[in-house]
Amino acid sequence: MEVFANRLFPVLHHLPSLESFRSFPVTHLSIATKLNCRDIFARSPNLTRVYETVVPFELIHARERPPLRACAIIALSSNVVSQLEYLCYIKELTWIPENDNAIYRSEVSLHRLPALKHIDSYHVCVPNILKILKLASNLSFLTLTIHSEWQYLYDLFDLLDLLPFLLVLRLFMKDISGKLAFPPSTKIVKTCVQDLRIADYTWDARYLDRSQESLFLEFPSYFPDVNNLVLRSIYLSPNVTAYIRSLPRLWALHMRNASIPSDQNASIDSPSLQTICIDDEDEGQMQQLVSIVKCPVLSKLQLMEGDFRLMGVRLQHWDNVLMCSSIKTLDIKTLHVSQWEIHRFRVLQRLRVDSSVNELLASFILDPGNCPVLEEVEITTIPEWDILFLMLERRNYLPSSRGIVRIRTLILPYPIPPDLLVPLTRILSGQFTERPSNKDLSFCGFMDAYFDPTM
Repeated sequence: MEVFANRLFPVLHHLPSLESFRSFPVTHLSIATKLNCRDIFARSPNLTRVYETVVPFELIHARERPPLRACAIIALSSNVVSQLEYLCYIKELTWIPENDNAIYRSEVSLHRLPALKHIDSYHVCVPNILKILKLASNLSFLTLTIHSEWQYLYDLFDLLDLLPFLLVLRLFMKDISGKLAFPPSTKIVKTCVQDLRIADYTWDARYLDRSQESLFLEFPSYFPDVNNLVLRSIYLSPNVTAYIRSLPRLWALHMRNASIPSDQNASIDSPSLQTICIDDEDEGQMQQLVSIVKCPVLSKLQLMEGDFRLMGVRLQHWDNVLMCSSIKTLDIKTLHVSQWEIHRFRVLQRLRVDSSVNELLASFILDPGNCPVLEEVEITTIPEWDILFLMLERRNYLPSSRGIVRIRTLILPYPIPPDLLVPLTRILSGQFTERPSNKDLSFCGFMDAYFDPTM
């Protein structure tokens, strides 16, 4: 292995465009071989990403050349803190220890990290990350998992005044027992965070909802400028919905596996919210979440089933008239849509669906005036082409006196049968065209093209 490595390095010396370097855990390489790694770094001005496994970080900061100023480190070992003195120009750190048992609290003193702007940390000893945060005053992106005890969360909030440029905070809470209660000494710091993601994987049901209540009670003071909010496994308790309501510039809300307390009348009320994504595995829960949305300027609704265990969603019997009357973009990512009552969306302009495509097309054949201002349709599965052509003919050949906007944009999965491209283009432009033959519209008509690996 040593001989092979030393023959390989002279070749790598002639790769000035090298952008990514990864060494696998060959632990018995000699010092000379490791110095060859440093020589590669010194000769690679475009090197921007290093996957750290065996190569010591001190080799990355080669003394013979300007330090890497645009370097991203994917760190897999647990001794990152002790190595950071060699990475004073690092901009991005992703820290994922390979061995959880090797996680330890580092007592190493560090220098400032003025270039560090992005930290993704997973399963890392939280005090080590907090030590780094104290030295990364220009940080703008932080992913952090709080586990074991709430004290780490208090410590993080105490450090927020040292992060004046933090814009994105992704906070995951996991396996924490005990009740959350901010101590009186905790500093209240108004941050500039605009993108906030909160996920709670605290499985102790005795404290879950009460801890979230206490947490979100503090959020208006710490995070008043959020415009993109992601909530995962969160109870929509009064403090949570009050926080949503308090955000004057909230633009997008994503809820995954959120739940509504059975003993409360919750509502999602935001005067500024324009986009909402409801991601749930339970159809009844999804319907319930849709029903409590009260946002007058909401224009985009996305329905998802995150783990594809939900068998479908019914777009029927929706009593949320306010939502249906304002939605301009509807994006449905589910396995099956069992009922299309698409006519409720009177101002819908863009529609994207992943499934039940032929049922959707049939609903427009039966009533081509559905969604009178709809002009863009995206489908991600191959349709039955004859049904698609019938739908477009019924819709786009309506007389202008009906006031129905024709479908001008159609986004289809690749490949599209070549013989269908011209007639599709003509129908979308409003021109009368002869419908392709039944053979061309059948699967047999484009089977060769569909299975052609060169397309």
